[in-house]
Amino acid sequence: MMKELNTDIAKKRIWNSLKDKLPDRGFSVYQNELSSLRLGVSQVKVSRLKKVQSKESLLDILPDRVPAFTPVRSFFPKKVFAFASLCSLFSILLVPVLRFAPSVSAMRENTLQVVEGEVYVNESLVSGTVALQVGDKIATGDDSMAHIMFIDDSRLTMGPGTSINIVNADLDPENRALTRVSIYQESGRSFAQVVNLVSPESFFEIDFSGGYVSTSQKSSFDVQVSDRLDLVAVARNFVNMVVNSGEKTYSGSLGQGALVTISDGINFSEISEAMQEDVWWSFNLAYSKSYARQLDESYKQENIERALILPGNPLYFLKTFRETVQVSFAFTDSAKTELFVEQAESRLNEAQTLIAQGNTELAKQTLDVYKDTVDKALASSGETANADLIALVDETQKEVAVSPSFEESDVLLNAGIGSASQKLQQVPELIDAGMLDEAILSLESYQNESMSMLAALQDVPMEDRDAMLSKLLEEKLADLQMLRVVASLPEIQGKVDIENAMLEQLSVMVLSLRERELQDLSGFFATNDATGDSYDLYSKLKDEAQMTQDLSDQFDLVEEQIITPTENVVVDVETVIDPRFSDTHSN
Repeated sequence: MMKELNTDIAKKRIWNSLKDKLPDRGFSVYQNELSSLRLGVSQVKVSRLKKVQSKESLLDILPDRVPAFTPVRSFFPKKVFAFASLCSLFSILLVPVLRFAPSVSAMRENTLQVVEGEVYVNESLVSGTVALQVGDKIATGDDSMAHIMFIDDSRLTMGPGTSINIVNADLDPENRALTRVSIYQESGRSFAQVVNLVSPESFFEIDFSGGYVSTSQKSSFDVQVSDRLDLVAVARNFVNMVVNSGEKTYSGSLGQGALVTISDGINFSEISEAMQEDVWWSFNLAYSKSYARQLDESYKQENIERALILPGNPLYFLKTFRETVQVSFAFTDSAKTELFVEQAESRLNEAQTLIAQGNTELAKQTLDVYKDTVDKALASSGETANADLIALVDETQKEVAVSPSFEESDVLLNAGIGSASQKLQQVPELIDAGMLDEAILSLESYQNESMSMLAALQDVPMEDRDAMLSKLLEEKLADLQMLRVVASLPEIQGKVDIENAMLEQLSVMVLSLRERELQDLSGFFATNDATGDSYDLYSKLKDEAQMTQDLSDQFDLVEEQIITPTENVVVDVETVIDPRFSDTHSN
């Protein structure tokens, strides 16, 4: 019995050794011998001892070798490597989905730059460039000057003997294109250049003892404050203002080339030739172009640094493939929306770089892709994601909307971005650059995009249209002032019919309150001669429409400004009580 037990142990030992050296996988050169041995063991009638001896004899003639694969080694190169590769893939694809870093970064803080003379911050003498914060008081000595660059990219130049306080410099962390800057000017003279406000809720404001001046779009203006006289002069576009003198108050807008003085009364006039030739005025107009160009270059450099692989590169398909896969891994509407806007920003960066390289044809194609990508973002964004989408689009547009020059490349780039109102604001710049044809095209683009936006009201539920129309009417007040500035320019006089353009837009707004007619705008205007007698058509539509009293008052306000004849639209300063400002400011 003991002998048989020892034999079984010997058998197991030999077979275990044999299996390690000769794994039965069909590729061993000894497979035939091994199969014969197994067959012989199972069929030949021999004793167990003989079988064991035969196996040992076979082992003696086989060479020793290390198995090609062991369980531990096969696990590492296959499973560990595959797991690491999968983790890398997911990190590459999913990390950008979770990216919430802001895209706007040209101005990250308020900074003061001493130009010459003595400049004080909180009564301490400073030099060079220093950071500023809300609550700081800045003062310049005699024969001194300083520039302040704010977080909204605006520039304020302080002349000699000027004192200001930074009341507010707010930047929305969820939308870095939304900024609110407020300054209180105690004395002296300052020149404000607002170059890059994109969000409609953004504003730049200077308060003083006699009132305040505020703007929510690109503009430049001069403010003088003294014991005897306050003065506001507009160098570019227009501003909104409220000023007081005794019992008199003016609340409205002030257009390009206009001057208001506040002393014993409120007086309006044109900027005189003497003032235009003044050293202070001339310097600031010249520096405005230099500063805007400097800011534009900083944004362009940031964009170029982010655009590593451009269209036309053999590896570009990998970039677009990666973006497609990222979208497929985005499981929520908000994640998809953010990815689409991120991709739109990338297309703009690429277009910017291609334009800098002179490849305008490929830049045009890239801008077309940008527009399609924004459309995808709009389509994918649910109701809760709209605010995030607007914020991200604002930030993207802010990066490329600052350009002060309108060469062919800049026109191409700016054609791919912006709202209708932003394109309207570009018209004076185009005209200044001598690009009249492009200015006319930009006006037509403004009109077409405005009508398309209004036509989209048919998708807004009837119960929500009053609120939407109220907001649009506020925007039309600002657009109307800009159209007046444009129409006043000698190069374009007689080529812009402001009254018909605005009345047509108001007619569409009224139509939106009557859902059936809004379904076919082109058919409506084809059967009703809008250009022949626009006011009669608008009046008829308005009489038949059902609207609240507040909405009717807003229509009356815009209508009054449209039909009021003006001899000189540049210095037209008829009182306009803008609801955006009358309720939020008091003096």
